[in-house]
Amino acid sequence: MSLETATLIWIALPFLIGFSIYLLPQFARISGLGMALVSLGYGLALVGYGPVLTLQLLDSFGVTLQVDALGGYFVLTNAVVTAAVLLYCWSSQKG
Repeated sequence: MSLETATLIWIALPFLIGFSIYLLPQFARISGLGMALVSLGYGLALVGYGPVLTLQLLDSFGVTLQVDALGGYFVLTNAVVTAAVLLYCWSSQKG
């Protein structure tokens, strides 16, 4: 799978997971942890990827998304913090 495809999947997946959590709330914790793990893998792939990836979304009048290794560190940080909060709050009755 190319990094372009992985980026588009990584952008769309939280929306799909959020919708599925709304329909099936009993899978909220597992889905959240799964998304954190997907983000961790995507962040590691970004850190190891050398050149800047430029995606032109919605033709020439749309949005240009540039993905580079520096952004990978932010994705990694977000994934680690999300996983830590989910695991810390796993035993509570809320959520």
